[in-house]
Amino acid sequence: MRATSVGRDTALSQILALVQEAQLSKPPIQRYADRIASRFTPSVMLLATLVAVVWLAVGFAGWLPPSYLSHPA
Repeated sequence: MRATSVGRDTALSQILALVQEAQLSKPPIQRYADRIASRFTPSVMLLATLVAVVWLAVGFAGWLPPSYLSHPA
């Protein structure tokens, strides 16, 4: 057997370097999606919290059907 290349010159080493480079880099659409998600997620959480607070403050009894509010004797 004769080694034609060793260390960083091997095909496996070059493949591993390409895979590592691909994992570390982000395509432009991924950067855009990350930017949108960084604003969208907190907005949705804030809206959900506000809705819950208003719902509890106003009272959720008005949202229930009348049959839920009557208590049988």
